[in-house]
Amino acid sequence: MNSGLICNKHSKCLQQLGLYKTFTCFPFNLSNETENQIPYKGSFIYNISKINFSKSSEEIVTLSLNIILKMRKIIVLFFVILFLFNCNADNTISMKQINYNDGQQKLNGISIIPAVAKKNKLGILILPAWMGIDKHAKNSASQLAKMGYYTFIADIYGEGNYPKNWEEAGKNATYFKTHIIEYRNRIQKALKQLILSGANPNEIVVIGYCFGGTGALEAARANMPIKGVVSFHGGLSRDTLLKIEPIHPKVLVCHGADDFFESNEEIQAFQHEMRAANADWQMIYYSNAVHAFTDPDAGNDKSKGVAYNENAAKRSWKAMLDFFDEIFNSNGK
Repeated sequence: MNSGLICNKHSKCLQQLGLYKTFTCFPFNLSNETENQIPYKGSFIYNISKINFSKSSEEIVTLSLNIILKMRKIIVLFFVILFLFNCNADNTISMKQINYNDGQQKLNGISIIPAVAKKNKLGILILPAWMGIDKHAKNSASQLAKMGYYTFIADIYGEGNYPKNWEEAGKNATYFKTHIIEYRNRIQKALKQLILSGANPNEIVVIGYCFGGTGALEAARANMPIKGVVSFHGGLSRDTLLKIEPIHPKVLVCHGADDFFESNEEIQAFQHEMRAANADWQMIYYSNAVHAFTDPDAGNDKSKGVAYNENAAKRSWKAMLDFFDEIFNSNGK
């Protein structure tokens, strides 16, 4: 019977692994009298004191080190897989098409339920630009869902009416802008779907882009049961046949300073309306920005009046998030 006989080469290896004491504290039976196999029960290290070794000291330690190294690799691999799985779960967003109706008109909105929702189940209704539900609206919805917001993208036009080009989009958008009550009704239908998806009906904000920005302002003018609205490069004009009423939802307008689609007269009329309605409103101008400045697919030719502006896009997004924090009183985080 020999005990504690470990060669220098392997003792250094054990020291590097932090296992030198574990091995040297147990007696090793180095007798060659038996040919018993090494019994393995549970953890090799924890059961090593019960093992009879019939091989040489160096063979025993080599075998032991091989087992430990394999176990370490398996453990590391396990945690890597677990980490990647969790990362994937946190960042995977599942968009679900929701079919709903406005009378006989079939509508197809998109709902995203966050993997980890914010406290109070905060909800964001997104009104897309004049081409209808597009890549930009989907990207915004995905980003917000990853942050914990319930999101729903409204279908304003309805199945069979989706534009294939700007000309058709212009006709569709003009129709709803000149039939404001119908536009508001479509927004309310979408708002209901957001609530049905799980959002708190008392904790909702409406945001919109371009044509959708006009819709966001209409949601405020109609005093829908929402906390606030955000209009990104949206149309500011209103239906002058309707009386200006007090506006209760808070209003944030993110406007391109060089957006010539909105005249100075329309801007002044909008600001006059906000004051007359005693609204809690903000209007932020972004330099060198024109219409559609938040949309990466809008191109970069500012002379056309429609172009993406990265600085304005980032700043307006941050302004929106700050607006959310103020509206939700930071208790939804």
